[in-house]
Parts: sequence; C-alpha cells; structure tokens
Amino acid sequence: MVHADITQSTNRHVVVRSGWVIDGSGAEARTGVDLVVEDGLIVGLFATGTYDVPDDAIVIDASGSTVMPGIVDAHFHVSYCNHLGMQELEWPKSLEYQSACAVHNAERALMSGVTSAMDVGGRGAIGLALRQMLDDGMGVGPRLRVSAQMIDAPGGAVDLWPSGVSIPENHRLGILVSGVDEMRSAVRRQIKLGV
Repeated sequence: MVHADITQSTNRHVVVRSGWVIDGSGAEARTGVDLVVEDGLIVGLFATGTYDVPDDAIVIDASGSTVMPGIVDAHFHVSYCNHLGMQELEWPKSLEYQSACAVHNAERALMSGVTSAMDVGGRGAIGLALRQMLDDGMGVGPRLRVSAQMIDAPGGAVDLWPSGVSIPENHRLGILVSGVDEMRSAVRRQIKLGV
C-alpha cells in the first residue's frame, strides 16, 4: 500500500501513476490514469503518458495500487488499546499509557487510509491533546473531531464501578451527571476544553 499526503508536498507538481482510481463519486474504478496535483490541489486525471510532467515533479509509482480519497471513520476511540473489557479502559492502565496509545493509534489509522476521524469519547482530555499535537505538526494522524469524555448518568453505560470505588473524574471515560443543571455544567466544561 502506498500512502501519501500529496496536499502537503512542497513541490509544485505531483503525479501519481495509478493502477486503479476510485474517485468517490460512485463511478466505476478507472485504470491507466495519472492523478495530477498542482500547488497542493488535484487538477485532474489524465490517461497515463498524456500529461506533460514537469522536470521538478514528484512522480509516485502506485501502478500496483488503488488510489482513492481518504476514508472517514465516524466512530473512533483514539485512546482505546489492549483492553479485554470496558473496566480495563479505566484501570489498571494509566491515563499516560492511554495517551501514548493514542499517538500510536492515530498513526496506524492514517497508514490504513483514514484521513478524518470522529473520536467519540475517551478518558480525560486525551483526544483533545492529541488533536492539538497533530494540528501543531507534531506526529501523524487523521484530521480529528473530538468528543472527549462521554456524559452519562450514574448507573449508565460508562459508570463502570461499584459506588465504593473512587476514580478521579478526569481519569474516567465519562462524566456522571444527574439532572438538567449538572448536564448543562458538564456540557459547558466540555465546550470550554474545545470539543
């Protein structure tokens, strides 16, 4: 598999020699075409050999591969890893361990063709921190929209422990709320964080 973010190239021209091209429109896959990028924008598909390739162009040989738009993962948990059940997402692994997993998972998602993802919940503010890191150009991963912690009621899906077990709120998968006022407060705190 060939992975390339051709929109970030500093070269003015990029030509991708494709085996097959899926353009995302629903049309049949095309073969024998070159995808041409000028100044970071796709300008078209040309029958192989018909585009006059400039001397300074980057030419990517993807002739044995399928070229397609990036995949969108609309249900992604960037910090989840190596757990056997929901409770293992909060204990015994630390928040720091899951943060390191998130960096790995973001790169793995991008290398699998996922260029945009919606992180639909996780511990603390891991997804938010990762999104900021990627936006700052530190590391690789898909473009992220982030939900941060889930908002739930006591006894709900992410209230994972008996009442005698105490886990700091910012280390949990969810914020537990009862009633309208607590819900508003939780939503406002999440918005302030940047969800």
